[in-house]
Amino acid sequence: MAVTKQEDKLVEAIYKFYSKNQNQCNREYQLAMDRDISDIYERLEPTTFSNELTKVSVVILTANKFEKNILHQHVYKGTKKKILSYTVKLFEKPDMHNYTDVFFFEWNGYKVFHIACRVTGSYTIGGSADAIRYCINNPYVFPTAFISFGICFGCREENDHLCDTVISRKAYPYFIGAKIDGARLKTSDDYVLSTDSDLENSINRLVDMNKFEGFDFNVNFHNYITGEAVVSSRQLRDIFVGTTTQDIYAGDMEAYGLYKESNNAYRNMPCIVIKSICDWGIAKNLCKLSIYKKVMGHEESEDEIKKIKDKLQALSACNSFSVLDILLKERVFEQSIYYRIKERFLTNEHEHVWAKTRIRDEAKKMNNEIHNILEDGFVDRLCENFEAEGIARSDEKYLQRIEGVRNWRV
Repeated sequence: MAVTKQEDKLVEAIYKFYSKNQNQCNREYQLAMDRDISDIYERLEPTTFSNELTKVSVVILTANKFEKNILHQHVYKGTKKKILSYTVKLFEKPDMHNYTDVFFFEWNGYKVFHIACRVTGSYTIGGSADAIRYCINNPYVFPTAFISFGICFGCREENDHLCDTVISRKAYPYFIGAKIDGARLKTSDDYVLSTDSDLENSINRLVDMNKFEGFDFNVNFHNYITGEAVVSSRQLRDIFVGTTTQDIYAGDMEAYGLYKESNNAYRNMPCIVIKSICDWGIAKNLCKLSIYKKVMGHEESEDEIKKIKDKLQALSACNSFSVLDILLKERVFEQSIYYRIKERFLTNEHEHVWAKTRIRDEAKKMNNEIHNILEDGFVDRLCENFEAEGIARSDEKYLQRIEGVRNWRV
């Protein structure tokens, strides 16, 4: 009974938010459900697909139609250029129905490769992990960063607002590596998926510069929980949040595959989650006729009330796009080790496969060295390299570069 009352309070809060933001919700919902949305696409010819892949600088993943449609509608509105569409197989097993729609568009100087996953989840077939692997194993795709875009569920309803955007600082998986400790699941806080340190510093800089202050919603740079289960109750959500002792803002189903495949354990390619809170983990229980009438002051059909969930998803995706726009405009992904090494290798198309492997190896090697950057041996090697470039130890430029390396480590 207590759980029901708590969830009813959350449903009431959702209806109150919708009441205050009804116009914005309806506007974005109409965009997402536009019957003429097919007019903004142009089908890509198979002969030009590989060539388009070689131009890609950012890969974006989505997992439902509201994320995809809102992203595309706002891009088309801003560029007035049709979005190129194509269909790929994420893996080659003939018995798997794994056809996935992909898209190309330009935004803020980036060539974006958008993979519209047909399923939610990280390691579900066709989920975020498969999408990242497809890019990494494809010799023509050469991105600067991977971005998981769209909607998430909130975990702090007492402090946060619906449609606030949460950029991922860290992600804690609530299934992988979990152990049963008495009556609760427990995940080691050491088993954490972290955003690239240079990318983290760049986002912190934007926060300090108040780059997100102009929005009518909040932008948080904080922690996610991530796993394969659809969260449809507050009680279940709190169990997952309780698997870690860390402060959790939001949750999703794709971050684990994103981080695991592109960063941390295997590779060093920058990745980030940019998602906005569309509910607090109770969206499937949203249709409460009596609560709706109490908040809105009138009755409504059950079908119309059920659409509120979708309308909140559409507005959330819109807010995520506003934050994505800022991050791309501010070039935050170009501060990473991977990007800096990538820029050193000016390659021709026939060198693409070789360069891709070489850059990843160099990035991994440099990351390993940075972990030990304050060791005397590393600094000595750095000094030798500087001297080989003709920079004397007494030179002010030399001292600045040494200090810059130390600050990089911090």
